[in-house]
Amino acid sequence: PKKARLFMMLRHPVDTMYSVYMHRPMTMDRNMTLAQYIQWGGLVDNYMTKSLAHLPMNDNTAVLTEQDLHAAMFVLRRKVLVGLVSQVEESLRRFHLVMDAYQKKPNHGEDKKKKKGPSLESIASSHLLGTGSNTLTKPELQAKCRNDLIHKYRTKQEYKVEEGSEDYRILAEFNQFDVRLYEFAQYVFDEQAQELSGAGQYKEQGM
Repeated sequence: PKKARLFMMLRHPVDTMYSVYMHRPMTMDRNMTLAQYIQWGGLVDNYMTKSLAHLPMNDNTAVLTEQDLHAAMFVLRRKVLVGLVSQVEESLRRFHLVMDAYQKKPNHGEDKKKKKGPSLESIASSHLLGTGSNTLTKPELQAKCRNDLIHKYRTKQEYKVEEGSEDYRILAEFNQFDVRLYEFAQYVFDEQAQELSGAGQYKEQGM
């Protein structure tokens, strides 16, 4: 049986949490500080670590351990094709190579003939670009998906907290496991570059 692999586009957790804070509902007190927002329960600590380690998301009182972090690192390295918002174009290039290689695998075409229904590509294009996307040719569709996603992830970097500031310190401490997991993800991102050959072939090492 085929082994599944997740595609994840990751952003530094401090910037991610700061963006959540800056996009808090307009009905809330706009003078609420970051520390007050965290105390109110507006942020989930170490979201990425909890997600990969299969831990409850809605409990900020739970104490994470080194074992939890190592479990998340294991899943990240074995099951995730890592993308980084800071390197969005290269990340999307890798995603495309892997999906293209998957669709060209032996027997994959036979499986598609047996199972009638919309293709993975048509589902993805309709979800990302709307129902009118099925009138585009494949190259046009790929280019539009790529450009729209690049724009999306670049605009996500609109809010950044200055490193060394009090808000940065608060968020880094609040998400200390996610910060370490992100640093590990950067290492995995570089490591996975070796899995992609220049000819666009994908080596399923570590899957």
